[in-house]
Amino acid sequence: MTVSRYSGKIICKKCGKNFKTKKERGKIKYICSGYDRYGKEFCEREIIIEKILDDLISFHYKKELTDEEISLLVNSIEVHKGKMIIRYIDKTETE
Repeated sequence: MTVSRYSGKIICKKCGKNFKTKKERGKIKYICSGYDRYGKEFCEREIIIEKILDDLISFHYKKELTDEEISLLVNSIEVHKGKMIIRYIDKTETE
């Protein structure tokens, strides 16, 4: 299992489970652990690509950030039906 700066921070709004990290074809992705473990009867298939998260957060802060900075600045990420809300420790958000 791959551990990342977003571990424990990405939450599925539908089932309440955390997203888990997967590495596929050289890309780090996140998938709802409820869907991955129990299937489509339990939750929906939601996948987030780490690079997209990194780019959104860097855009929010208007500068390139290190993995450590990202880990410290992001409080939580909620995902549901293809929409994402990134909540930062300074109480701002990216939707």
